[in-house]
Amino acid sequence: MSALTSWRAHRGHQGQTARESVDNRRGGGIQNEPSAELFRASPMCLLRTPVPHTGRHPGPPGGTDLGRRSTISWDRTAGQGRRAGSVLVMVDVLGAEVAARRLLADELTRRWHHSAGVAAQASRLAERPRVGLGLLVAAAWLHDIGYASPLVDTGFHPIDGARHLRGLAVDERVVNLVAHHSCARIEARLRGLEELLQREFPRDPSLPHDELCFCDQTTGPDGDVVDVAERLAEIRRRYEDGDVVRRFVDLAESELVATVRRVEAAYALQPR
Repeated sequence: MSALTSWRAHRGHQGQTARESVDNRRGGGIQNEPSAELFRASPMCLLRTPVPHTGRHPGPPGGTDLGRRSTISWDRTAGQGRRAGSVLVMVDVLGAEVAARRLLADELTRRWHHSAGVAAQASRLAERPRVGLGLLVAAAWLHDIGYASPLVDTGFHPIDGARHLRGLAVDERVVNLVAHHSCARIEARLRGLEELLQREFPRDPSLPHDELCFCDQTTGPDGDVVDVAERLAEIRRRYEDGDVVRRFVDLAESELVATVRRVEAAYALQPR
């Protein structure tokens, strides 16, 4: 079964759970919420997060569905802006898949298949009570979108992807997971971007960073499930000696392996 087929097999069950969650919230007498038309019957996690108001929603290259209905945007140049109250922001798993597809599938096909595999791994973990339904899976779909050429700014994909998502007013927890996935701070240090990463995206230790790292580091470039040792060996084959990614793997290997083994132990998973 392909990574995409595996992921889609989870949708029916997750969609029903999500619809029940929406129905419960609608009947709960919540005051001052956005209108019900914001809710879509697809797998999602409904989250409240403060978002600075800067006017018109900017809209991403390619017209991604993620955040399309929102009228709130985040202006990076005015990050200290204020807005009273909060808005309801959706972590929409289907929207995350569509966004990743539009940004990666044509230009970076292997990245797209890898992202689908990471999402399939995340959907398996998300069945466990430790991890929220939408948060981890959405971040898995989106973790590598910073490689897409319209998004490249610093040249470091965790930062570029996270900036794009913040610009769409995606929930800050997804943004944080993307910004820090798979020990990003170590590669950021090698690139002279660690201070920028920490300043724009202070790492939130309460999020499932370990789980996202596990999903990323146990998925090969074509979406197949692999052991972390095989994954790191493949990256070394792909990048020449002296390349910043190769240097990153050498420096981060012990932490990446330890993280994967920690998640395997916590979830009673067998190493591949």
